[in-house]
Amino acid sequence: SLPASPAVLIAYVTDLKDVRSMATLSRYLVSIKTAHTVAGHTSPTTHPAFLTAWKGLRREKGTRQQGAAALRMEDLLACIETHDATTLMGMRNRALLAIGFLGGFRRGELVGMKVEHLTFEEEGVIVLIPRSKTDQEGAGKEKALPYAEDPRLCAPTLLRDWMSAAHIQRGYLWRSGRGGLWRVDRPISDGAFAKMLKQSLQD
Repeated sequence: SLPASPAVLIAYVTDLKDVRSMATLSRYLVSIKTAHTVAGHTSPTTHPAFLTAWKGLRREKGTRQQGAAALRMEDLLACIETHDATTLMGMRNRALLAIGFLGGFRRGELVGMKVEHLTFEEEGVIVLIPRSKTDQEGAGKEKALPYAEDPRLCAPTLLRDWMSAAHIQRGYLWRSGRGGLWRVDRPISDGAFAKMLKQSLQD
């Protein structure tokens, strides 16, 4: 239906990315833009959130190599639901998995995320990565994560819930700690993250 939201368009191209070529997806986007223009609507293909997601998808498709199969949405949901949503640790891990997989972040990028890197908007959340392995000049990059209809897979919602429950207003997002004591200055370690991810995939 028209007009389509940026979140819907991001979900659309993400769903087709493994079964359609980039050239085909680009043709689809031209048709979608034309349909919106003819109907007098602003095309979601020009929205910053979609453009950021599309840029990441093009980079992924352009550099993807043969290897392990990509994690499907149902598999991601199964991983997320291995963690208890009624505990702080479970809420942290659910949000961490959703942000990590849906945003395509590297482990180092995830561990270093801070509240100051987040910008919540009407369509979702924009995450700034100040410097990464592929950003030698330190200019930083941004990734947009839109709200999703399924709250179990909605990265911005899971992130907000975790931050609210853990009273996180500054500093690192994914903190180490137990029993409600979360270290502002100490993020989850690489080893702890790897262990949590491995357990999530095995359970």
